[in-house]
Amino acid sequence: MRILLSNDWYYPDMRGGAEQSVKLLSETLASRGHQVSVLCTRSCDQEEPYEVINGVTVIRKPPAFCEGDSLPSKILAKCLCIDNPAADSYLSEVIRKVSPDILHTNTTNNHSLRIWKVARRSGARIVHTLRDYGLWSPRGLLEEVNPVSAYGLFHGWYWRKCRKLSEIVDGVTAPSSFTLQAMVDKGFFPNAQRRRIVNAVSASCDEPRQRFSTLRDPDVFSFLYMGRLIPVKGIDRLLRVFSSLDGDNLRLTVCGDGPLAVDVQEACIKDSRIEYKGHLKNEDLRLAMHNSDAVVVPSEWDEPFGRVVVEANSAGLPVIATARGGLGEVMRDIGGGLLVADGDDSILRDAMVRFSRRTCFDEYQASIERSLPLYSSEVQAAAFEEFYDSVLSC
Repeated sequence: MRILLSNDWYYPDMRGGAEQSVKLLSETLASRGHQVSVLCTRSCDQEEPYEVINGVTVIRKPPAFCEGDSLPSKILAKCLCIDNPAADSYLSEVIRKVSPDILHTNTTNNHSLRIWKVARRSGARIVHTLRDYGLWSPRGLLEEVNPVSAYGLFHGWYWRKCRKLSEIVDGVTAPSSFTLQAMVDKGFFPNAQRRRIVNAVSASCDEPRQRFSTLRDPDVFSFLYMGRLIPVKGIDRLLRVFSSLDGDNLRLTVCGDGPLAVDVQEACIKDSRIEYKGHLKNEDLRLAMHNSDAVVVPSEWDEPFGRVVVEANSAGLPVIATARGGLGEVMRDIGGGLLVADGDDSILRDAMVRFSRRTCFDEYQASIERSLPLYSSEVQAAAFEEFYDSVLSC
């Protein structure tokens, strides 16, 4: 099967979970005998538009429009995310060259949804994976806004245009049933087959067993936060709750960057038990997980999936997470931690106290070892192969 995946960025530009997921899926599909290409955006320092990485042909094109800092520029950029006529030429060239049976789109900001129109003209079948709520909101959030405000008027025009274009998509997937149903309920993808296919992680199922059997230090308990330092991720709440905990044996390590980094740095000054490591590369992040005992995911928005939960569990770390969006599904599927309600500091505090005593850790270990294979790259690739075949047969 000839498969063309598109995403805003691709390796080595690993800017988030979408890039991790697309890379793992592409390479696994290629290893299973498919002809796999990826269309992505070329960075300024990348000169080679075509290259083969681990069996995947990577096609890099410059963005059709570069967003500026002014409000008019940002508004224009969001309009062009929907339909950019300037992208038609190179999108047609790529699709003609690859001649895909399946076009599988992921994040679409840099190349615009025009890629769906071009693929439809070529006769390729279109599959889209929901990585966020970017078709509903210019800000990528599952938000409700005042429809008569200035932003509300633009928001209403924006999602209606996206919803209309989604009518030509043949199949839609999401890593959580929550995300998929949320978009379907808003009228998106009325003609598409629909399926939940979880994201995969590259981890050995032996890692959790090894991690639980070699506790770092039984006299110290270290919590870990991994993610963007923005309000919807709940980092302020985590800092507030952790600082209220008693115990010199407790630690909190924060990994990530964003506008709330200053708040984290100030918290480190006030509480010496908190350490801020900034943005870490994958190998350094793995080391941070190895030196921790549990991960906290205090999100205050509806996460489309919850990759951080799977990555933490795959490293043998139990997780405390808020029951928002796809997080609840992942936590219930794996059973490797504790779900808490968002917005209540006392509930999060009680959960962290319970974890610091390593309560139920044996149960978490057994559940992780039993459930983690569901998130393997081979299982994910097989699910997409079946879905592609179903779309092609209609």
